[in-house]
Amino acid sequence: MEPLEKKLTDVLRLALWGRPLPRETLTSEQFRQLCDISNKQTCLTIVCKAFLDSGIILNKYDAAFLLMTIEKTRTNNQVVTHGLHSLVELLTAHAIPFFVVKGQLVGTSYLHPECRIPGDVDFYVPPSHFDQARKLIADTWKVSYEEGDGDDEQHIAFTNEGVTFEMHYTLMKFYNRSNRQRLEHLLAEDMRHLRFYTVDNKKVPGLPVVDNLFYTFLHLIHHLTELGVGLRQFCDMACLLNIHQWSEGERKRLRSLLTSFDYFQGFQAVCAVCVDILGLDESCLPFSLRAEDRRYVAPIMKAVFKGGNFGMYGIKHKVRSGWRYNMEVLLGKLHRYRMFYRLSPKEIRSCIFFELPAKMMMSLRRSDK
Repeated sequence: MEPLEKKLTDVLRLALWGRPLPRETLTSEQFRQLCDISNKQTCLTIVCKAFLDSGIILNKYDAAFLLMTIEKTRTNNQVVTHGLHSLVELLTAHAIPFFVVKGQLVGTSYLHPECRIPGDVDFYVPPSHFDQARKLIADTWKVSYEEGDGDDEQHIAFTNEGVTFEMHYTLMKFYNRSNRQRLEHLLAEDMRHLRFYTVDNKKVPGLPVVDNLFYTFLHLIHHLTELGVGLRQFCDMACLLNIHQWSEGERKRLRSLLTSFDYFQGFQAVCAVCVDILGLDESCLPFSLRAEDRRYVAPIMKAVFKGGNFGMYGIKHKVRSGWRYNMEVLLGKLHRYRMFYRLSPKEIRSCIFFELPAKMMMSLRRSDK
């Protein structure tokens, strides 16, 4: 890692677990460089909070930026949490089954949830009630939906009172057919065993602990291999792992899920990053780390710092269309597939042998018209 990247990970190793940073004076240039790289990794407010609590000495302009960043994230979290509570009240009042994933639920595992930069509200509604939920939300909140037309779409999106929501009809569009079928069975099972999480003193339905961790990991590993992913997703995993005490039954269930979907090596590699880079206590892991798990830490971190949050900083062509952009994305994907093949071999094989040829044929047909 570069010195600035190492500085950020050193700060996060202490900030995530409430350990004070060494008291020091940062020049304005040092502070802004660290803020810039933190922002690209969606960890800016965690870093600012750590600086504030540790009494790092800054000039008045940088100190003002620090305080404004923390307050802005706190306010944004309040807005998103209010939107989440409104959704829960609406769907619950009309007896529509659903559960929430990621976002504010993961935030409850943080030492300072108000400092986790919020995103969308993602929730799943089973196919049997999806149209009912869609109509109810549109009629009640007067929203319009954004719907993708690609085969990889997993949700419809809408915005209400400044909050973006994604209503999922599946949680992951696997390339592998058996994984797609397995996921649908898993979702049906999970709907019967939901757990309620407390978000700002109100109960929100979510996945059982093991399945919640499994899906959070799936989201991370999918983006790591497809587009890129930032440090925030690894912080999410580390915080979830940190707060849970594993029973033998939970270990068996998680291993069964990871093995059946062919992601065990990927999970172990992510855990190695959480321990070696973010300072998670290794005793918090469900499975012991091996030397082969740790050999992925360096290439993962290289990809993380190259692309930043969801790989958006690693793309040269910012306009998301045209053959140059598509070619850059394809070459980047193939490069990550080569580096991380053993982390999700079943999915990567299915994409290379079935998904990519089908998309290339479709593109050729479109170009002929």
